[in-house]
Amino acid sequence: MEERVLKPTDIVISQTDIEGNIIYINRVFCRVSGYERNLLIGKNHNIVRDEDMPKAIFKFLWERLNRGEDSYCFIKNRAKDGRYYWLFSHIYPSFNRDKTVRSYISTSYPISIKGREIMGSLYRVLMEIEREDGVDSSMERFKSFIDINRHKGVQSDNEVMRNIQF
Repeated sequence: MEERVLKPTDIVISQTDIEGNIIYINRVFCRVSGYERNLLIGKNHNIVRDEDMPKAIFKFLWERLNRGEDSYCFIKNRAKDGRYYWLFSHIYPSFNRDKTVRSYISTSYPISIKGREIMGSLYRVLMEIEREDGVDSSMERFKSFIDINRHKGVQSDNEVMRNIQF
């Protein structure tokens, strides 16, 4: 399938409720995904998820979000016309005054060439592991990838992701 290439200045923003249903998207999200706003509001965010995205990445992401932490990750999405597109996303919870999670916000940018090469290869491996051995095995491989990069002087998984992008 063909890739939809984003403009270097594109910033894709979305917000979901705690169930993952879209409550806000910006115009760039609509343009990049090919969906009109009214077709996305109220739908689960996975409506744009590409089938080549490892489930382990979302498991890792949700573990962090459920602890009230933010996460940087690389996401491969599928536009309405069937083309895929890559994003480098910063996803973080928004809190109520009582410190409960109100919503999740994603601010995403076009993936770098370096990010596409590294994460594209890694995600293909993770998908193969998921097909053969399941999501938990894929998750362990992803965590090993993070740990290897930590040994290179990187302190956190978010820092690993930022170093890959930039």
